[in-house]
Amino acid sequence: MPASLSPSSSRLASLGPAVRAWLLGALALLLFCAQAKGRAIIGFDSRFVLFAQEMLRHGPSLFPSTYGEPYPDYPGTSTLFIYLLSLPFGRVDSLAAWLPSALAAAALVALVYRLLEPISPRWALLAVALLLLTATFVSETRAVSLDQMVAALALAGLKPLVAADFDHEAHVLLYLP
Repeated sequence: MPASLSPSSSRLASLGPAVRAWLLGALALLLFCAQAKGRAIIGFDSRFVLFAQEMLRHGPSLFPSTYGEPYPDYPGTSTLFIYLLSLPFGRVDSLAAWLPSALAAAALVALVYRLLEPISPRWALLAVALLLLTATFVSETRAVSLDQMVAALALAGLKPLVAADFDHEAHVLLYLP
């Protein structure tokens, strides 16, 4: 490989791994949110838009509601995020509805890179590329996806355990139940 193309000679390689992960996450977020504003909300997403519209009218609640009645089939967290992102505009639109899922997906991209980067930066980039080439993952970034949020939280919880294992700090594991 020519020296000019080697990863160690690039400016990106001179940045720390955390900065590279943040940059990958920010780039992924821009990709996920591109042209999302003003798009039609259909199917499963329309249910959560209705929940958020109810919250805008009647205020936030523990469970989403429809027509004034609680609808406890879904947790209120995603609806609350949509509600909070809709407050500045006064109405629910596609960007506000999809932004929580896009943020969670961008966090997943950054966390996957961050988890694999100590092993091999190339494998970390390949894992991110594989994630971004997965049709279901990309389609869920432009939808109300509860799974993206759960996956991001699970991977964020795994990160300290992996870091403790790499650093041989077993005392971190004592804090787990």
